[in-house]
Order: sequence, then C-alpha cells, then structure tokens
Amino acid sequence: MSTDAKLLAAARSWEGTPFCERAAIKGSGVCCHKLMSEILNEAFGTAFDPPNGDARQGRFDRVGEMTAWFRASKDFAPAQEPFQPGDILLIRTGVSPNHMVMILPEGLMVHVGSSVVVGPINRRFLPLLRSAWRLVR
Repeated sequence: MSTDAKLLAAARSWEGTPFCERAAIKGSGVCCHKLMSEILNEAFGTAFDPPNGDARQGRFDRVGEMTAWFRASKDFAPAQEPFQPGDILLIRTGVSPNHMVMILPEGLMVHVGSSVVVGPINRRFLPLLRSAWRLVR
C-alpha cells in the first residue's frame, strides 16, 4: 500500500468518531490533536505523542503549546504551501486557539468538529493558519 493510501485509510477509519476532549478511542471519542497522532501512528508507525495540556486549567492554548512542541521535535519540520499529505496545520478559530487539521491526498483534509470529518480542503482555514508542520521521514 502506498504512503498516500495508508494515510487516507487511517484518516477514514476515524470518520464519524465524536469529539471528546483529550480522548483517542476510535468510534467513541477523539480530540483534534490526538486524532493527528493516531493517524500518523496508524499510517507510518510514528511515535507521535503530543502534549495534553493541564486539565486543571480547563481549555488551554493548544496551538501555542503544540507549536512549541513541534519546534522542539526532531521528527517535524515547518511546512509551507503547497501543503503535502500528512502536513498538520495549527489554526486559531474563535476565542479558543486550539484547532488542527491534517492535509490528505486527493485534495482532502481531516479534522474534528462535532465528529471526525474527511472532506475537501477548506480554504477558510488558511487565513487562520498559525503554523504548519511536516513529518520528517
């Protein structure tokens, strides 16, 4: 199976899983940063364990925390357009800066809203982009 096919199959296997903060149980609940980790682990066997934040403080600046984590990681490098399958985009939406999407093959992306959705790349996310990261393989 090609790299693109593995990535797309891993993402599609999570479709419909409802949102649940700090969870990663296929079919039961997942949050966006854990979804990115699980897809990369399933597709490439990559040991990607993102930070969870401090539950005592409630919602946290996940984009800021994740950006710092990616910068410190030897497994990721900054990504720029044109984005490639597997690239992770950290974006700021509304008041809470805590959303991530992954670019998939075939002009698709995956993210978690009320549940995991695989669909066409949503260009409305691009002006909200704070950083983008690529797995170094």
